[in-house]
Amino acid sequence: MIKFDKEPVLYTHEENYDNDDYEKEYIIKHLKPLLEQNKMYEARRTLRGEMFEGEDYLDIVCFLLYHLQDDYFKGSDEVLPYEFAGVEEITTISIPNWIETICECAFINCENLRYITIPTSVSSIEEEAFHNTALKRVGVPKNCAIADNAFDDGVEIIRR
Repeated sequence: MIKFDKEPVLYTHEENYDNDDYEKEYIIKHLKPLLEQNKMYEARRTLRGEMFEGEDYLDIVCFLLYHLQDDYFKGSDEVLPYEFAGVEEITTISIPNWIETICECAFINCENLRYITIPTSVSSIEEEAFHNTALKRVGVPKNCAIADNAFDDGVEIIRR
């Protein structure tokens, strides 16, 4: 389950685009075939490596997360490095129970992220994965390796 402050909408930030639906067209053209083939991991990597940066990238990620929920993570055992960096709209997220690694800076600067559920499948949380979030207390599996700086100072880590 992923909760947002409000429903994400796609729009273009570039003034030189004539078509306001540019990002939706991009998703349909490049990502939809991968999504239909249940190749979400490839779609995520394609999106991450594309020309979208900053707000455009964040808009697309929010849109996909909101509408796909856990299916967003299908076919992958990790949350990619910097995947949700700066997505301030996320307030709550439950990591799916097939994810094993939360990579470096995966949720860095998600300033409104207040609640996260980390399943027992997660065995590694890398550097600055949850740096600059609103987390106060986090339950983490006993066997999970946590980088020293994975969370902000003062976040209470509860081993379970």
